[in-house]
Amino acid sequence: MITLKSDLRSEPDLAIAALVHGVVSDLLHAHKYAYAHFPEFVDLAVIATGLGVLQSNLDFVSQSPSFWDTTQWRMIPRPFLDSQGVVYANAIVAWTRDEKTPLWSEGLEPELKRTMLKSLKFLNKTGDSFFQPKTSAKLLDQPQGKWLEMTDSKSLSTQIIAVRHLQNDDTAIAETQAALANKLRSDSEPVLLNAISASEQVVDVGETVVEELRFLTQHRDHVVRAKAMCALTRLGQLDDRTLQTAGEMLGSKMKHVIYAGLSALSSLGSVSDHLIPAINRSFVRSLQVCDYEFVNLFAAAFTKWLDDPKTHVEELLREDSPEYMEIALEAIDNVGEQLVGLG
Repeated sequence: MITLKSDLRSEPDLAIAALVHGVVSDLLHAHKYAYAHFPEFVDLAVIATGLGVLQSNLDFVSQSPSFWDTTQWRMIPRPFLDSQGVVYANAIVAWTRDEKTPLWSEGLEPELKRTMLKSLKFLNKTGDSFFQPKTSAKLLDQPQGKWLEMTDSKSLSTQIIAVRHLQNDDTAIAETQAALANKLRSDSEPVLLNAISASEQVVDVGETVVEELRFLTQHRDHVVRAKAMCALTRLGQLDDRTLQTAGEMLGSKMKHVIYAGLSALSSLGSVSDHLIPAINRSFVRSLQVCDYEFVNLFAAAFTKWLDDPKTHVEELLREDSPEYMEIALEAIDNVGEQLVGLG
């Protein structure tokens, strides 16, 4: 679905936008670009080729969840760029062309233009971007030791790129662990999020990194908190304190925070009795708001934790919420059928 912004309301305008998008998409496919099938990458390419003014005045609305993990771009790309992404992409294009106040910016919607010029001013003043037209290609071929050095760069963008290039290196295990732990203490949330992602890719993260991740499950930012919990789950580093935090997450109003807590608890073969009340409350709340995705996740967890999940659900819902009984029991039956099908 496309929602028009500013004065672009005619069918010819839409046809031109579609034509530009199609031409750039064909160009990417012709050059065998690996991510040409992702609309967001095509949007970036449209802007980079100088054809993005019209595209920037169209708001592409997707039905994807409101939460999107910025550190997982290649694995889980957005359907289209959001307004912030469009603004920054335009600023980067102008900056790489040494355009202080590009004439083409007059064609942008006023709000986009104002924010883009502000971003461009920042880039012209600081140069804080890992992307450098003349040198970026060579930078990607650096040895691991150089990436470790760059994690201490004054440039936040360089720090982020460097930490994402940290790999398992038998000759620099301690240095890699120290660099990760340092980035997990950063005041910058983008650095934190990317450091958490990086920690999931390193086989031997070390106890210090694990402790930093556990500390981050209490972070003020809900995205950092949820991502740290998911990382600990994937690393198999859930201790009693972290599991208590996971139980508390089930009471959140943020779906991704609830998911992080439930994912952590679901990774276990059983849960402590003191966590059951929080689990039950969150399960009933999912039924009340008809969030069947979570209902099914809870049902799958119950079948893993309990010998008789149906009896548990019946006792939970019989007095206060009998109207949800059929839905809950059906979800548990469906878990069983899926397991049989997989077998």
